[in-house]
Amino acid sequence: MTDVHFTSTADGGDIEYINGKAVMSDGLESAVGLSLWGGNEDHSGGEADDHLEWWGNKIETDEARKLRSRTQYTLKNLVATPANLRLVESAVREDLAWMTEEIATSVDATARLVAPKRISLTVSVVIGESRYDFEFLDDWTSA
Repeated sequence: MTDVHFTSTADGGDIEYINGKAVMSDGLESAVGLSLWGGNEDHSGGEADDHLEWWGNKIETDEARKLRSRTQYTLKNLVATPANLRLVESAVREDLAWMTEEIATSVDATARLVAPKRISLTVSVVIGESRYDFEFLDDWTSA
């Protein structure tokens, strides 16, 4: 499986190009990133505001494959404090739950504040005997 490689940047994310061609990856990092930041940032992931869900979810029949983006919603709606880091980690695990149902043995997340209103999310995905670690940097944009 290959996919376009998304890179975490100060303004969210970007696609890297070399000699005019998009850099490709095995797709795992892209799948993690899209699970955390795909969908509509105003949708909490709960049924009460399904009217706010990302339009692409309307055509997806497998609930596990719908982009809910609880991580993005949490970063937008909770104050950036050390006490809320555990809630962010929980949102990450919820967004990535599909992986343990389909491909991964385990998924874990660690969140830490690296600057005021700036967060680092380290996601570890274990598939078989292999462990894959990804770091994502993002602004914690709550008021």
